[in-house]
Amino acid sequence: IGHPKGAKLRTRPGEPATPTPALSTRQLEEMLELAMQTDAEMYLACLLLYITAARVSEFTGMDVGDVRREAGSVRIGVTVKGDRPDDAYLDGPTGDLVLNLIGSRTPDAPLVPRVNGDRMTREYVARVVNRAGDLIGQHVTPHVLRTTAINIAIEERGLHAAQQLAR
Repeated sequence: IGHPKGAKLRTRPGEPATPTPALSTRQLEEMLELAMQTDAEMYLACLLLYITAARVSEFTGMDVGDVRREAGSVRIGVTVKGDRPDDAYLDGPTGDLVLNLIGSRTPDAPLVPRVNGDRMTREYVARVVNRAGDLIGQHVTPHVLRTTAINIAIEERGLHAAQQLAR
């Protein structure tokens, strides 16, 4: 899925405009499978970045207290662009995985902490995601996962679902 003709893309001065690449469904599934086998932190970071289509700053701001079980599903409260609250919904297995991860940690603890328990920084998240991309021979950034989520939503559920995800 490409960008519409005439779409304005942000670039650095003097650089040509290039759209953010996206992974195919097959590449995404392969990367997540290999990440799960390699490193729990890598797997969870990539999975949640994809499922929530969160910007990296939204992802690093997610806390344990943002997760709640409601009406049989698990939701993560996300503060999106413009400091607006929104919810990301997790399916059964993913919701259970997140609830198990949380355990008895305090509500203000980071949802996906670094190995040492500290909150992930933007740079740290980028390194973790890039390592996951290396597993499939692709350059993957947090924004590539966001673009992938939105593109797959368009293909599988239509434009309205993608617009909600892009929030």
